[in-house]
Amino acid sequence: MFEANPTVVDRIARRAQSRPSRGKGRRLSVAAAIMSLAAGASGDAAAPGHVTGAPAPVTASDILVNDNHDLFLVRPDGTNRRRLTRVGDIGGASFSPDRSKIVLSRSYDSGYSDLFMMRSDGSDMTRLTYTHGVGEEQPRWSPDGSQIVLNRWSNADLPIEGIVVMAPRPGARPRNVFHENASVPGCSDPAYNSPVWSPTRMEIAVVANCFGDAGSTSVIVLTRPTGGITKVLRLSPTMSHGLTYDPAGDQLAAMSELGLFRINHATGKRTRVTTYGYASSPEWSPDGQWIAYSKYEDSSSSDVRAVRPDGSNDRLVLSSDSEWGAWPTDW
Repeated sequence: MFEANPTVVDRIARRAQSRPSRGKGRRLSVAAAIMSLAAGASGDAAAPGHVTGAPAPVTASDILVNDNHDLFLVRPDGTNRRRLTRVGDIGGASFSPDRSKIVLSRSYDSGYSDLFMMRSDGSDMTRLTYTHGVGEEQPRWSPDGSQIVLNRWSNADLPIEGIVVMAPRPGARPRNVFHENASVPGCSDPAYNSPVWSPTRMEIAVVANCFGDAGSTSVIVLTRPTGGITKVLRLSPTMSHGLTYDPAGDQLAAMSELGLFRINHATGKRTRVTTYGYASSPEWSPDGQWIAYSKYEDSSSSDVRAVRPDGSNDRLVLSSDSEWGAWPTDW
């Protein structure tokens, strides 16, 4: 049973910077704030802020890690850690399909955020969006590199918010996959997080926490990029946060308050991988052999770990004693 440690949950909630409540999909309690991976410490998002000096070339096995709201590359065994940024306001980030670029969110103005893009060595940071009073979080590249899916929110009932897609270029106009007020079969009053593209089909998966249900259950919503729900998979009797596909597109992995689960895409069968709840941000390795995730070891910080999909060989990748902890954002 997941029991709330107030100190740890408060730190996760501060990392997430829970938003003001505003209608359907915005009821974020302290526990629900675990969902968001894209908050950051306050800072001026207009500053480019990449690391100067020798580039840090990315390899096929490198994990992209956020440590204290800056980005690093690290090998799966924890060696060769390379800093990419020195800005202190970065949230979610992901590699382009060829791993040459990174799209990321940067926070400003009391937790709102915009999207930026840079090279995978930390150079040439370019601003993609200019918003005010809008949060743009958890960006993920499509398999063909032509689009980015993200979670977009505001407190003003905008026509384009919820799960949206846009081209990865400055000034591109976002369009809805589905609005934050869209209904989900079998899920009352959903709040969405962690959109991710299927690597093998034109499909986006999203976690929906069902705040109108007793106990705040969670499901995985599968949808076409143009909109239209195709399937809903039961995830957990608790709230959940973080989602990733395996390279074949046959399984998903998600973190709930009961631990890390694998979910079969075709059948919906769930298999528990870990049993502890103070964890988030699962990322499947490109070879399908590992799942990286962030675990709160105590009330002081969080570390990056990796585990086999069957739950074996759970091991430390990167230890962090920073104020905001460390978590994988892509692999």
